[in-house]
Amino acid sequence: ATGMVAGFSASEFTRHEFEAQEFVAMARRSVPLDELVKDLSAHLAQLKMNLVDAINQDYAAFVGMASSLKGLDKALSRVRTPVDALRTEVQQIRDAAAAAAEQVDTKLEEREVLLKSERRLTLLLDVEIGIQKLELLLGESESLTASPKEDNFAYPENSKSASVLERIAHEFARLKGQVGRLEDESNVNLRKELISRI
Repeated sequence: ATGMVAGFSASEFTRHEFEAQEFVAMARRSVPLDELVKDLSAHLAQLKMNLVDAINQDYAAFVGMASSLKGLDKALSRVRTPVDALRTEVQQIRDAAAAAAEQVDTKLEEREVLLKSERRLTLLLDVEIGIQKLELLLGESESLTASPKEDNFAYPENSKSASVLERIAHEFARLKGQVGRLEDESNVNLRKELISRI
């Protein structure tokens, strides 16, 4: 509402920091109490009229909105059915995806086990072949050291024996490294057996 109330602008009543007692005390300094009451009553009547006008202006729209909502519950019911079906379908897809992911994880774990077994088997075969090679080299070394030679023929034999010993040392070091790669705890006894054979 606009206008004046007891010499004050009507906007004073809408201020956030408005205090009724402070306003009355200030108004009584300029107008008598009965005139202040008259002005306040007139302002209150004007506010009521403004409120009625606002209600009358929006009433038609309010009634129209209420009438437009008729049948909305039936429409919502028709929509709810496919929505519920879609929600169920989405949940089924999620469950199927979770099951598929679990199967993939299982297959990956099985593949990892197979790869480990394949690597272990390859190492074991290589170690077995190396042990056989080492045994042949040891036999060759023993045959060289067992046959006595004259001094003038000893140098070539000693050179050959040294070459065999070098090959034995190289193969031994390689086999020790291969056996050390069998780090699986289930192969502890196997490693001990292989090391003892070497």
